[in-house]
Amino acid sequence: MKILYITYIDLNAPQTSGSSVRPNKMLHAFLESGHTVKLLSGSTEYIHRTQRKHSIKEILSWLENETPDICYIESSTYPIIFHADRKLIKRIHKLGIPIGYFYRDFYRKFPKLFPRRKGFVNFIKESFLNILQYKTDKILNYADIIYLPSIQAKRLFDYKDMRALPPAGDNKLIPHPYNKTIIYVGGISKHYGGDLLIEAFKLLNSDASEYKLMLVCRENEWSKVPEEDKHYPWLQCFHASGEALAQLYAAAAAAIITKPDNEYNNLAISVKLFEYMSYGLPVISTDNDAMSDIIRHYGLGLIASSAEELADAVKSMLNNKDLYDNFCQNTATALNNNNLWANRAEQVVKDLSALKSNKQH
Repeated sequence: MKILYITYIDLNAPQTSGSSVRPNKMLHAFLESGHTVKLLSGSTEYIHRTQRKHSIKEILSWLENETPDICYIESSTYPIIFHADRKLIKRIHKLGIPIGYFYRDFYRKFPKLFPRRKGFVNFIKESFLNILQYKTDKILNYADIIYLPSIQAKRLFDYKDMRALPPAGDNKLIPHPYNKTIIYVGGISKHYGGDLLIEAFKLLNSDASEYKLMLVCRENEWSKVPEEDKHYPWLQCFHASGEALAQLYAAAAAAIITKPDNEYNNLAISVKLFEYMSYGLPVISTDNDAMSDIIRHYGLGLIASSAEELADAVKSMLNNKDLYDNFCQNTATALNNNNLWANRAEQVVKDLSALKSNKQH
């Protein structure tokens, strides 16, 4: 299968967020599945506009002599910035090449949760983003399938063909000690439930139980944490990635997700859920609809709605070996049951190939 694969980020840059991890994982999944990939990548920041336009021109020239079987597009956090990118999508559609577009972020649908920035300069920037979002949403009518992080997110849009394409994992399954250590990886502001996380562990350790939290975050985020919340005896903070992070996963019994319950989080699915699954870690999570459905469906762990419930869930999981072992087994089974990145890549190939066949007939 010959795939034209389009991203709006620099795939050679450090992978520091889900918006960079996912496009890389999908690319490698296509290649490792034996497909031929023609790649368009590169930053769409304004300072890289000339290089991006040059890359698009090269793709247009390539399309004069080559016809890919399908086109798959991984969006970034932002709308499509450049006119040339939108023009390219129209050209691909005109050539009759089936297009699948993964719609990553829909935070602009929730202005109350994500208020627009204040001030005249920011007003201009936000107005510009609104225009770009409008143009992006219009150009996506040329896509044959709009992929979304969850099936629940379909309620936000009215595209003719919308399907779920959630994150996935890699098989890095390892044994874990049955101890009282929980790992958390991600943002630690209130937006990510950092306050819930700390409060839950305060409750857990109020009777000197010694439940430990390994917190992995960026250095700049840790610097903003109040000093009084940095020195609990049960808390260790790390700024780790790669092999160092893998070693931390190996030292934990379970993982935790604390995203607050709100309209946006109820439709989104954290890449970290599947990364935890990759290492065979059962999970304790706050109750967000899309993620909770996955956790309950596969029996990956426990769901909670408050700091008190999070604390109780940790105790329940780490004081019942049979329950814990069951979650570990379920996690390994779920990972290898259609939840690897290779499965997501093959879903795209299967979906778009079917459309290509229909178009030819």
